[in-house]
Amino acid sequence: MTDYELLDSGHQAKLERFGEWILHRPSPQAFWAPRLGQEDWARAHARYERSSQGGGQWVEPLRAPESWQCQIGPLSLELRRTGFGHVGVFAEQIRFWEWITAAAAKFARQRGRAARVLNLFAYTGGSSLAAAMGGAEVTHLDASRGVVKWASENADRNDLGTGSIRWIVDDALKFLRREERRGSHYDAIILDPPSFGRGPRGEVWKLEEGAAELLDAVVAL
Repeated sequence: MTDYELLDSGHQAKLERFGEWILHRPSPQAFWAPRLGQEDWARAHARYERSSQGGGQWVEPLRAPESWQCQIGPLSLELRRTGFGHVGVFAEQIRFWEWITAAAAKFARQRGRAARVLNLFAYTGGSSLAAAMGGAEVTHLDASRGVVKWASENADRNDLGTGSIRWIVDDALKFLRREERRGSHYDAIILDPPSFGRGPRGEVWKLEEGAAELLDAVVAL
């Protein structure tokens, strides 16, 4: 059961329903023509518009609230209209979450212990919560303190905030190097890095420059 629906896409935009709220957001890969007419797209409760100088903003109409709770796949999540146009979830990952939960539960049955899972660039916690639902011991890491707090609140909403998840605010590569020196090992590592980002101390991350080093560090654990 999920309260998410992709209503339409095209002309580099997407029209989505999150619970009762319909959002119109950019989607640069959607080069095709939309299926629905303008009157359907005009039903959006909020629209995010990108700026030619970078970034963007939510523009009128703004009938959707700043934040709301929504059932996305197996998880109850708080969604927010962020300044980047995100809402705190990438809905295409729902099937992936289901697989993570099943894989963690299967590991526990076969090995007789909880899987140790590291989730890097973990955002608001969907994959971390999915692993914890399967009985895994999860380390959730993101460079943004605010996002880690958001993820922790999502864990509480799903009754998963009682110790099965360790919350870390850190630069992913620096954390991996420290874990290697400690002799730490994980049964599974979830890796979904952005194309560009900054660490908690201003470290610059560019996927095309850092991917190889990051993968080497992952393999070491």
